Amino acid sequence: MASYQYDLVVVGSGPAGQKAAICAAKLRKRVAITDRRHMLGGVSLHTGTIPSKTLREAILYLSGFGQRSFYGKGYSVKDKISVADLAFRVQAVVKREIEVVRSQLKRNGVAALVGDSRFLDPHTIEVATETGPQIITGEHVLIATGTRPAHNAAIPLDGIRIVDSDQALTSPQIPRELIVVGAGVIGLEYASMLTALNVKVTLIDQRPNPLEFVDAEILDTLYYHMRRNGAVFRFGEKVTKVEIDERDRVVAVLESGKRIHGEGLLYTVGRQANTDQMNIEAAGLIADEAKMKPKGSELQGGGAATTDPRRPDYANLLPMFDVDWDDPSVAELARRQNKHPVEVIIDLCLENDNRVFVQPLVNEAPEDVLGILKHPRTLATFSDSGAHVCQEMGSSLQ
Repeated sequence: MASYQYDLVVVGSGPAGQKAAICAAKLRKRVAITDRRHMLGGVSLHTGTIPSKTLREAILYLSGFGQRSFYGKGYSVKDKISVADLAFRVQAVVKREIEVVRSQLKRNGVAALVGDSRFLDPHTIEVATETGPQIITGEHVLIATGTRPAHNAAIPLDGIRIVDSDQALTSPQIPRELIVVGAGVIGLEYASMLTALNVKVTLIDQRPNPLEFVDAEILDTLYYHMRRNGAVFRFGEKVTKVEIDERDRVVAVLESGKRIHGEGLLYTVGRQANTDQMNIEAAGLIADEAKMKPKGSELQGGGAATTDPRRPDYANLLPMFDVDWDDPSVAELARRQNKHPVEVIIDLCLENDNRVFVQPLVNEAPEDVLGILKHPRTLATFSDSGAHVCQEMGSSLQ
């Protein structure tokens, strides 16, 4: 039997990877987690959920938006709000949360390696650390690399006036007029926040009904309040080109021939999985747009069917959440996704019996990682049909 340095190597330290690594470590397994430089905590902590929600709170506070019903529409805590004012609060929260993640990993004995990771074979990963390449091996590898903003050749991002969601706080100033291309979760979130700063936002999406998974009444209410704050919606319109006009304004040219002007443009159409940056072909996988599947597989369309960790051709590789799922790419769903982490951890813990007590997990790890672990004698069992978390009395949760 082959000998490996670690029982589990987790590539990506976001909500999904971090929680799975800690769960395996609590079950006394050798665990290593890797992530890019300055990205401990993953996209969620650095450019996603934490920064955007902190930005929202900073805007609501500095703009006085929540108190305007009492003090009047013109009330604000600060008259001229700058990007630096917003970034100050975001950076402070991010710095604190990084220390929380680092402390959790250290306390649970998880080896944290910083640097870009790439597969050399299904069990071997090279990490480009600051001191040079470091080779590590793992019996199982959990791929939780997350995503980055998708780009479009027709949108010339410059990081100043034409930006994606990762670059939202890099602009030198807050534009008075902003074009937001993409009315998904991210686009609507940033658009709604900026309207609170009295920014005139024009939201463009080629779909006639964005966010179809959201209740229609909720969407109608959201659109109503955003329109009251000055937002303009142009649904069913496709952006074909973005350019700078003779007056140095950003212009979005629509397929219908319309031209939308603004001081800046935020592009928020889609996310792209980071798996294309880690040489997954060496592990026997190929990228299928945002999904992964084994080389030579005839399965199409991504989804869980193409990446079943029980398949013998790459049974040790487990893709996580937005690397392999069709659900919206948000951190809360990643944190709550439990199918793959449960299966990995259960497999690693099987010794000579088909069950293992997981009481140590109840005290510190979030209960949603392994299902509902409230009973003091909750135990995890494994069968060929999948992983189950069940109570001692015999009731089970699929």
